Parts: sequence; C-alpha cells; structure tokens
Amino acid sequence: MAFTTCVYRKGVREDHPLPFEQISDVLEQPDTLVWVDVNSPDESEVAQLGEEFGLHRLALADALSDHQRPKMERYEGYVFVIAYAAAIGEAGRVDMQEVAIFVSQRFVVSIRLHAEDLSVEQGVRMFREMAFLEEANARREAERGAFDPTYLVYSVGKLMLQKLRHDVEAKEGDAFSLRNFHDSLLKQGAAPFTLHRRLMLGDTGTVLD
Repeated sequence: MAFTTCVYRKGVREDHPLPFEQISDVLEQPDTLVWVDVNSPDESEVAQLGEEFGLHRLALADALSDHQRPKMERYEGYVFVIAYAAAIGEAGRVDMQEVAIFVSQRFVVSIRLHAEDLSVEQGVRMFREMAFLEEANARREAERGAFDPTYLVYSVGKLMLQKLRHDVEAKEGDAFSLRNFHDSLLKQGAAPFTLHRRLMLGDTGTVLD
C-alpha cells in the first residue's frame, strides 16, 4: 500500500508529493505541515506510521480496528479522532467509511478503513447502540459524518476552544468566570485561535495539546 503524502509551507500546498523517507527532515523545518493519507493499511504500514510520527500503540490499534465508536482522545502532542465519512459504493449508493485521524500542529495522518458498506441507517444504529444517543441525535451525527465535510474541522475547533478555556481558567484562578469568558470570546468575533489566545492570555501558546 502506497502512502499519499504532501507538504504545506506557510499554508500553501506544494505541487509535488513528499517522499515518505523525507518526512522527518521536513518536520524539522519551520512553517510546514505534513499530511499522510493511507487507505486500508496492514499492521506493518501502521507500525511504520507510528514510528515516523511517534504515535501511541493503543491509538494505532484502534486505527486498525473497524467499527470503532466515534471519539476524540488527547495524546501528548496530538489529538486522535475516529470519525465516519461518506464514500460512494456500488450503484452510486452513499456508504460510510471509517477514518482514523491523528492531528497535531505539524502533521495530519489519516487512515481510511472500509466500513463494509456501512450505510447511513447502519450508522444511526451504531450511534444509538455504541454512543447511547437518542434517535434524532444519532441520525444527525450519522448524516453529518456522511455528508458534512466540515465535521472534522468542527471537532478540532471544539478541542481548541476547550484548551483555550482551560488555559484562561488556569491563569485567572478563582477570578475565572465562564460568562465573562464567553462574552470576551464573542466580542472578539471569528478570529483565529492564535489571536484569541493573544488577546485573552497575552501570548499565542499552542492551540492544541
């Protein structure tokens, strides 16, 4: 299985693919982000990703296991996400595909697994049985995972917001007010999280653990 790799420099994607053996060197360069995508890898290929990016063995085991429940977990230096995305199956049928994603400030690793033609209706049932959601909430999450390309972006943004709140609360201590935090955040508008951190904490810091 060949890895699909690319590199972004200062937010701009380079036209040529990045050879896998050069990833370590590129990660040491400033203002770069490496994205590696692989479809249905075997254990040796997942182990290669783990060694290259320093990924935890338990997260890698989850990435290889199909029918995982959707979740987000924090590890040192990156976030691990299990989600479901749309895939076109036979006769134009929209099926769901399981995706394991490792996200840090310097790299994104996406591992796509075939979900054995898991349909949206089966996704609804999975959310009900594994995440204990009510019918309406389970359907909304299944349809978002299948049809909404911003699903992952929303999830990562939520983690950034939670970290910002945690850091502001740690800084202010007993003086922290959740209402004041929300009011300040809303007054600042749709700014990047680096700017929110500068305005609320005095420095940018890291937007994700």
